[in-house]
Amino acid sequence: MKRIIVIFILSVISIGCASESTEFDTQGFNLPEWLKGEYEGVHTGKYLRISNQNIEFKVDAQEYLFNYTMIVSETEDENHYTITTESDILIFNKTTLDEEINFQFNDLNLGWFKNKKIE
Repeated sequence: MKRIIVIFILSVISIGCASESTEFDTQGFNLPEWLKGEYEGVHTGKYLRISNQNIEFKVDAQEYLFNYTMIVSETEDENHYTITTESDILIFNKTTLDEEINFQFNDLNLGWFKNKKIE
């Protein structure tokens, strides 16, 4: 009888350890801290919003919205962050000024963007 109880307890423990997590999955872009924020084009005045969930910007009259589910690959080093989707490449470069970045969308260099700090 003791063996049956021990086997039962061990079975329950092993099933409990093997169960999948039921926690909410909060996936998103794996953005470096220096990149997150709301930006305004230094020369263009266009907006660029970067968060863990979405990247939004406008080129000419076309508005673009990318979310983390569209990622095919992403790469990061100290001064660069690149996102590749099935059809587009977004390249962010850290500049020598802490509050500014350079943004390239596919072959189009959209220029410098200044982070709009919330005060």
